[in-house]
Amino acid sequence: MSTMRTVFRQHWRAFTAFAVLYGATYAVSLRLTDTVSTFAPIWPPLGVLVGALLLLPSISPLTLFGIAFVVGRFASPNGIVPPVDRLALILLGFAEAYLCARLLVRWCGPTLRFSRLGDVLALVSSTLIAVTANSLLSGVVAVLTDRPFVSDFVASWVAGVLGILLVTPLMVAWLRGPDDLEPGRNLGRMVGEGAVLALLLVAQAVWVFRGAELLESASLPAYSLLVTLLWVALRFGVRGVTTATTLITTMAFIAVVFWESSALGGRTLSERLFVVQLYVAFMTVYGLLLAVALGERRAASQAEQAAIEARLQSERRLQESQKMQAVGILAGGVAHDFNNVLTIIASFVQALRHTVSDEERTRFTNEALDAVDRGHVLTANLLALGRLESVTSKRVDIDDEIQRLEPMMRRLMGSRVDVRLSLASKSISELPASAITQVLLNLGANARDAMPEGGTLTIRTTRATSSALGAGGNHVLLEVMDTGTGMDAATMQRAFEPYFTTKPVGKGTGFGLAGVYGLMQVVGGDVTLDSVLGRGTTVRVRLPIPPDSVDTDEAPAMAPAVATATPSTSSSATASESVHVLLVDDDTAVRRALAAMLKRNGIQVREATSAAEVIEFDQNGELACDILLSDVRMPGMDGVELALVMRSRQPQLPILLMSGFVEDAQQLARLEDTDIPLLAKPIRADALLSTINDLIRRPA
Repeated sequence: MSTMRTVFRQHWRAFTAFAVLYGATYAVSLRLTDTVSTFAPIWPPLGVLVGALLLLPSISPLTLFGIAFVVGRFASPNGIVPPVDRLALILLGFAEAYLCARLLVRWCGPTLRFSRLGDVLALVSSTLIAVTANSLLSGVVAVLTDRPFVSDFVASWVAGVLGILLVTPLMVAWLRGPDDLEPGRNLGRMVGEGAVLALLLVAQAVWVFRGAELLESASLPAYSLLVTLLWVALRFGVRGVTTATTLITTMAFIAVVFWESSALGGRTLSERLFVVQLYVAFMTVYGLLLAVALGERRAASQAEQAAIEARLQSERRLQESQKMQAVGILAGGVAHDFNNVLTIIASFVQALRHTVSDEERTRFTNEALDAVDRGHVLTANLLALGRLESVTSKRVDIDDEIQRLEPMMRRLMGSRVDVRLSLASKSISELPASAITQVLLNLGANARDAMPEGGTLTIRTTRATSSALGAGGNHVLLEVMDTGTGMDAATMQRAFEPYFTTKPVGKGTGFGLAGVYGLMQVVGGDVTLDSVLGRGTTVRVRLPIPPDSVDTDEAPAMAPAVATATPSTSSSATASESVHVLLVDDDTAVRRALAAMLKRNGIQVREATSAAEVIEFDQNGELACDILLSDVRMPGMDGVELALVMRSRQPQLPILLMSGFVEDAQQLARLEDTDIPLLAKPIRADALLSTINDLIRRPA
C-alpha cells in the first residue's frame, strides 16, 4: 500500500489527466455507439490508452488498466451497453492498446516522437496488427451471439484504427513531439496564423462533408483539404497536423451523423460513415507522412547548417591555432634577434667604461650604433610586412647608401665571408628612410646563415629596363648573391611567407625575405629569388626610379619636409650654445636621454611632458625657445596636432617632430602639407643636430 501511495503522489497529475481524458472519450464513444450502430464509428479511448502506455513508461500497465476499468465503469451511461459487454470492451481494448504500444516501443524505441518516416510507418503497422487481432475476437464473439461476423469485424476494425491513428499521435506530438517548427517565428504571429488555419479548416470541412457531391468524384472540395494540410505541415509540423486532422474528423462525424440531410446524397448512414471513415483515415496518414517528411527535411537542413557552422568553427580554431603557432615562432625569433641586439649594445657600452683608447672608444661606439640600426630594421620589418607604418619617402642614391653600410655589412658577415661591391653610378630611387639598410641587413643575415663555413657575398647594382615596373619600366636592380647552401624548390616556394624559416625555433623571425617583400609592396618595387641547392642564392630587388630622375646625372635632393635618422653632411653637427630647444615627450626615460644628448652638444634644453603643457607655456608668454622638438605619439593631443596648433600661433617657430611609428596615414598627410620635418626613432645625435641646425638657419 505504501508503494501505491508513493506512486500516486509522484504521478497524480498524470493519473488525473489520463482518467479525465479516458473517461470523456469513453463516454462520447458509447454515446456514438448508441446513436449510430452497435459499434462507434471511431473509438478514441483506444488511442488514449496507447498514448498513455507510451508516455508513462514508468507506470505499471496494470495501474493504467485499473484506472481505465474504474473510469469506464462510471463513465458508461446505464442502458447503452450491457455490463458484460462493457467489461469485454475494456478488457479487449486494453489488450489491443498494450499490444500496439509494445510493438511501437520495440520498433521505434521508448522515446518515440514521430520525427521520422519510420515512426509513422511503425504506427500504421502496429495499429493494423493490434486492431486486426482484436477485431477477429470481436467477429468470433459476434458469431457466438448470432450476429454477422463481417459487419462486426469491419466496424470494430475501422473504429479501432481511427481511434489510434488520430489520438495517439496527437498526445505524443503535444507532450513529447519533435521540435519541427520553423525556427525564429514570432509567438503572436504563430497564434494568429493558427487561428486563421483553424477557421479555414472548419469552413472547408463543412463545405466538404455537407456538399451534395461529397466525395462522389474527384471534386474540388475533397482536394482542398489536402492543400490546407500541406500549409499546416509546413508551418506547424506534426503538432499542427495532428490537431488539424482531429478537427477535420470531428467536423466530418458531426456533419454525417447530425447534419445528414444532404451529405453523400441518398446513401444510408452506414454507407456514409464508411466512406467518411476511409477519407479521414487517408487524410490522417497523409498528414502525418507529410509533416514528418517535411520535419525530417528541415532537421536535415538544420543538421547540415550546424555541420557547416561546426566545420567553420573548427577551421577558425585551426586558423587561430596556426596563428598562435606563427606568433610563437615570431615571438621567439624577435626575442632572439632583439636579445642579440641588446647583447651587442650592452657589451660595447660596458666595454666603454674600461677603455682609454680613443680608437677603441670610437670602434665600440660605432658597433653599438650599428646594433641600434639592426634593431630599427627589425621593427621596420614588422611594420612593413603588416603595412602598419605610414611611409614617407626621399630620394636616395642607392650606391652611396651601400657604401655607407659597407663597414656594417662586413661586421655582420664576419671574417669568413668576403664582401664584394659592384656598383653603378647615380642609381637613384625614391624610398623610405633606412629602406636600403633594411634590405641589406635582412638579405645579409640570410646569406651569412647560408654560409656557415664562409664564402663570398656580392652586392651589385645596375640600371635596367623592364615592363614590370615604373613608367617605361626603368628601375634600379639591386642583386645580393651568396655562395652558400642554396634552397630546394619546396623551400623557394615558401621563402616569402611570413614566419617561415628553416632555422630552429627561437633562432630567427622568418622575416628576412618576407620583410623585403613587404617593403617592396609598399614602395612599388619587386623582389625575385633564384637559388640552386648547394650553389648559392641570388636575390634580385627592383627599385623604381622617379620619372623626373630618368637620364639625369644630378645628385638626389632630400625632400624638404622630411628628415631622417641618417647622418647629414650638408651642415655642421654642432649647434650653438645660444640655441634653446623645448623638448616634448611623455616618456620620461626617452626625454631624459634626448635632453642629455642635446646638452652634451651645447644646446639649452627645456622639458615638457605633454602638448597641453606647451600650449600653457605659450598662453602665459613662457614659451621662450628657438625650436620645438616633439614626439608624435602622446596621450591627449598628439605631436602633429601640437605642431599645427603652434604653427598657427607662432608661424616663425621652427618645429621638428620625431616618432618610432606613425600609424595614421591621414595624420602624416597633414604633415606633408607643411614644412615640418619628421625624424624616425631611434635618432642619432649627428642627424638630430644637423636637422636642428638646418631648421634654425632656414630663412624665415
